[in-house]
This record gives sequence, C-alpha cells and structure tokens, in this order.
Amino acid sequence: MKGASEAEHTAALATLAGEGTALLGPALLDGRHGLRACVTNYRTGHADIDVVADRVGELAQRLRRASGAGLSQRV
Repeated sequence: MKGASEAEHTAALATLAGEGTALLGPALLDGRHGLRACVTNYRTGHADIDVVADRVGELAQRLRRASGAGLSQRV
C-alpha cells in the first residue's frame, strides 16, 4: 500500500489474517514498508492471488478515505 505508514501496514496485515483472507508478512525495502507474500502451496492459483490483491486494494482505498492522506492509487 504505497504511501502507508508502518502502523497502517501492520493493521492491514492483521485485518487480512483475522478475516482469513491471507497470512502475509511485513517487508522493508529501501526504507519503505510494505506487504510480503510467500506462496508455497502448490494448489495456490492465479484466482487465489487475485483475491488477495483485490482485498489489499480495498484496504488501501479504505485507508485513503479514512486518512485523507492522498495515498497513491497503486497498491
């Protein structure tokens, strides 16, 4: 979620795990916080990845509306 703080990423991770959508991890790359997916189940398909990506997009939109911070449209 481009432009989100570490706390906002942590909250998104907790939401995704709590609702059973995905268990992602935190990432830090070049000083920027993000979300990290590691797919190891051979049964995971493109549709599964799409569900996670769509849900992260929804959370980013909710965050933008709540914060009014003008976060980027890209996740």
